[in-house]
Amino acid sequence: MTYTNLITRILATSSGTEFIIKDLFTGLEWNNIPVANRRSWGTRLLSEVQDGVYLKDIAALNKTSANAQRYRRL
Repeated sequence: MTYTNLITRILATSSGTEFIIKDLFTGLEWNNIPVANRRSWGTRLLSEVQDGVYLKDIAALNKTSANAQRYRRL
């Protein structure tokens, strides 16, 4: 899995969908992604959403109680 796969999955969601990155993968897929990759994807996605350059139709919401960043597809 790559960061590009993550972006593809995000863009495949419907408008109005709220999600955390983990929601976009099956349990087995998520567990097979190294923790370092999952963390770097989260940092990169939040940065790109906040910059608003590439992912203009994604909004960052509040974090969950487990400290996972929530997003909404606009």
